[in-house]
Amino acid sequence: MDKEEQKKVQDILMDKKLVPYFDQIFQFYQDLGKIKGTSKKISAITPYLMIFQDITQKDLKTLSGYSLANISNTLNMLQNLNIVEKIRIPNTHTYQYKIPGKFEDSIKQSIIMTHKYVESTIQFLHHKNNKLSKPEFNSLRGSKEIKNQLSSNILQLKLINQVLDEFLISLEEENPLKVNNSLEKNFELFKPKILPSEYQFIEYDNKIKLIELDIIKFLQKTLFQRIKGASKSLLMPYFITRFLLTQKDLKKVSGLSIGQISDGLNELMNSGMISFVINLVSSSNSNRPIKVYYMRSLSLSIIVRLRHIFDRIFESKANFIEMKEELDSEKLKLHNLLGYKEIYNYITEFINLIKKYENFNKFLQQIERIAISP
Repeated sequence: MDKEEQKKVQDILMDKKLVPYFDQIFQFYQDLGKIKGTSKKISAITPYLMIFQDITQKDLKTLSGYSLANISNTLNMLQNLNIVEKIRIPNTHTYQYKIPGKFEDSIKQSIIMTHKYVESTIQFLHHKNNKLSKPEFNSLRGSKEIKNQLSSNILQLKLINQVLDEFLISLEEENPLKVNNSLEKNFELFKPKILPSEYQFIEYDNKIKLIELDIIKFLQKTLFQRIKGASKSLLMPYFITRFLLTQKDLKKVSGLSIGQISDGLNELMNSGMISFVINLVSSSNSNRPIKVYYMRSLSLSIIVRLRHIFDRIFESKANFIEMKEELDSEKLKLHNLLGYKEIYNYITEFINLIKKYENFNKFLQQIERIAISP
């Protein structure tokens, strides 16, 4: 944040002596947003909404540098997700926005919304699978393959919701979580799929393609929300409807450019969502090994992604503790300054909550170790 921006923030929310602390929190949200695939606009306004609350669109425009239209659209999206609420200032036409409750409450709400998305996806995929089971689809090219994919992913999505349930429990309990019997019975679903020795791209029948397109569009609105410029959110749904894909075949089914596909695949691999293998041979050219991409398992991929997010949170722990210690040591000088209470309370709450995150992360590590074991 440059000096001009510091002045804007100082005038609206905090004393200039507190800006360095806010800058570190702001950067944390930017880094976390990149890992989560959150849009830059959301990452830019969330720290203000989380820490200071009761902020107008005009304030957010000044602070973030985005246009009022961009701010309005972003806030509307966050409202639809029940993350942000708006309150009208009495006797005016102006609204103030905030993320209600504490930081922990926003985490719970985010997990609850994810749970709902997963549940709605399960129902949607069930509906499509039932449609594909009708006699008129049975003999169509690709019908068997897409049904197998959907059936497998429905089971894994149910497993993910069980994990999310455990996460919500972990926010309430101090005792270390252990893999429960219900999860243990389904460990095979966490394990990566067995790869074939040969790669074959199946050109789906046009009627099957239309069903696949419905699924892709639905997933891009729910589990893999489509973010402008984020190729990975465009590609990930194809690994739900298909198992193995090359860059060339991804281009064929998605309509994206090779550059977009390459960027998206790199993002997905870096986040642990997909892997690749280079020793498969193509059924159309058995003499040449090809590079094929695949999702090891949906449940394991999501767990790995969660672990990457938590890793970034844990990396910031020491920095947050250091900020709190500095604010404690300078309390007599700083506690009456504009913004001190809000920043101090946020940092303290974050440090306390991270202990519960550590508890859940150990739980994820336990699942991941078992899932990748022979």
